[in-house]
Amino acid sequence: RDECAEGKHNCEKGCVNTPGSYRCQCPDGYKLARDNKSCLDIDECQANNGGCQEECINHVGFFSCRCTSPGFSLAADGKTCVC
Repeated sequence: RDECAEGKHNCEKGCVNTPGSYRCQCPDGYKLARDNKSCLDIDECQANNGGCQEECINHVGFFSCRCTSPGFSLAADGKTCVC
């Protein structure tokens, strides 16, 4: 039996069929909440500034970096600032 395919689950974002049951999963940028069915946004900026050299901006499901120093712009890696 596949509860995911049958729609007999309570997962907010994604359902993975397992033998005799199912489990919920979340897409990249989200984590499973304590209720094991809801997905919460991960604030990537909280850990190491998201890897951004200057400013990290959290968005729902993803993050982006921004250069705040005058004359600097974001490099191809999307994290480093170059002039």
